Amino acid sequence: MFSEVDADFILFDCPQYYELSTLNILYFVDYMLCPLEISPKSLNTLKRILKVHEQTGKVNPKLKMLGFFAIRVDMRKRRFKKTIPVLKKELGERFFNSIISQNEEVVNSQGKSQTVYEYEDMKAMQEFSHLTNEILVKTQ
Repeated sequence: MFSEVDADFILFDCPQYYELSTLNILYFVDYMLCPLEISPKSLNTLKRILKVHEQTGKVNPKLKMLGFFAIRVDMRKRRFKKTIPVLKKELGERFFNSIISQNEEVVNSQGKSQTVYEYEDMKAMQEFSHLTNEILVKTQ
């Protein structure tokens, strides 16, 4: 199936809980990149993600943890201001500098089957462009 695809990157959007389909995908990919919603629940998920990566790496030694990036961030709230520096310290280079803000315009663009770039929300475009550039740097 994928031998017919001519692409540099194929992105699989998998559930953050690990069911069989997610684990199957991890056996065949080169990189793992995880959006991380900054909340008590998702921070606990972080430990599980790292554990799954470690276990999957035994079967797929080429699998690299590319990193984590924060999503649905509102820097006006104290929990983000406190938690993001802690994550940067704990995860080091695995925590991306890119942050995707809580942005209703992004949600609206998805409902209209438009990309962030087509919807022309400048802040979202800049954030996703920054994330794309970081991914490209880390995969070279």
